Amino acid sequence: MACAAYVLLLLNWSFWTYLSNSVSITGLFTGLFAFSLPLIAFTLLYTFFSLLAWGRACKPVLAILLLTAAAADYFMYRYGIVIDKDMVRNVVQTNPAEAWDLLTADAILRVGVLGLLPVVLLFKSGLRRESFWQESKRRLKGLGLCLLVCVLCVGATYKEYIVFGRNHKRVAKMLNPLNSVFAAADYAKRQFAAPKTFARIDENVRLAPFADSDVMVFILIVGETARAENFSLNGYARDTNPKLAEQDIVNFPDVTSAGTFTAFSVPAIFSPLSRK
Repeated sequence: MACAAYVLLLLNWSFWTYLSNSVSITGLFTGLFAFSLPLIAFTLLYTFFSLLAWGRACKPVLAILLLTAAAADYFMYRYGIVIDKDMVRNVVQTNPAEAWDLLTADAILRVGVLGLLPVVLLFKSGLRRESFWQESKRRLKGLGLCLLVCVLCVGATYKEYIVFGRNHKRVAKMLNPLNSVFAAADYAKRQFAAPKTFARIDENVRLAPFADSDVMVFILIVGETARAENFSLNGYARDTNPKLAEQDIVNFPDVTSAGTFTAFSVPAIFSPLSRK
């Protein structure tokens, strides 16, 4: 219970920031709704930790969850991202050079203080030894109390939950470390379900050279992480493209990427299919 409370309060800055900007208290029911959100989040975390952390595996499991939550919360808060299967794909497919660029002093300090230090304290602390049935009984009592409070709050403000859930689907991907664990599971499921054999899409493809004898070579340079809105060629205030401006180039200001992450947007460049 203490671990769930710590993670909720200190390792979910993005979650709290989003809620503070999205929830307005204008009356009794909206006040109850705002009051119930932390209870719902705590119940989810407490249930999740209670199901995973048992016996001798308790400390290692909690340590992994603490470090995962600390790292995820830093990057979510620093870069304004959410953790989903696409973000997990980016992590898996990134190279050491890109990963090294993200290991700033700020990241190491924050993950070390909020993640590694609690892990050290966790392993130095003693856990109360109970039988399986005693521990199960105690956890069920805690879960029952949390669920009872949540049912009462949600039952009184179900309309607010319906509206909020419909308009703020992003928040479901912001609660650490549930988002990371479920996103990783979703990514693994899709990877195992994907066909592993090479399939030819078109058997009738053939090389059709131009009528003239000149050889034409296309060189495609993909500038990842470049945003069109930050190009001085497109009117951005700072001179961000001094070298390109010196060249005889054609600029396409209205072209957008098919996605915001590498694993989707780059392959889409070479595909004849639409974004959908």
